[in-house]
Amino acid sequence: MVESIRESRAPLPQKIVCSPAQRTRETADLLAAEMDLPLTLVEEAPPVYLAGESRLVQLIRDFDPTLDCVMLVGHNPAITELLNTVCDELRVDHVPTAGVACLLLDGDWSSLGPGTARFESFDYPGAHV
Repeated sequence: MVESIRESRAPLPQKIVCSPAQRTRETADLLAAEMDLPLTLVEEAPPVYLAGESRLVQLIRDFDPTLDCVMLVGHNPAITELLNTVCDELRVDHVPTAGVACLLLDGDWSSLGPGTARFESFDYPGAHV
């Protein structure tokens, strides 16, 4: 799965924002290490832990505008709802554990809203079995 991130046209994340939950933090740290990114790029954001889709949208809108690529590591059902809201081209019933979706946003983070992101890729463990 990490290979597909490296092979995609998307740049590597400049920051990884994650829930402070232990499994989520461990996943974010593992992803950073697999992408050869320093663990200092991983930042815990407590609002991600119990956030719904609308709270995640607001969190993303507040991302540092100087960053071009950010990875968000969070929890379902909010992650699935977020993808289905911001990307008209993608409909998923459930983002599996360790699933990675890459979306492109024209404009800055503050412009995120329903249908404003474009689907780039979606991968998860076992997807290519």
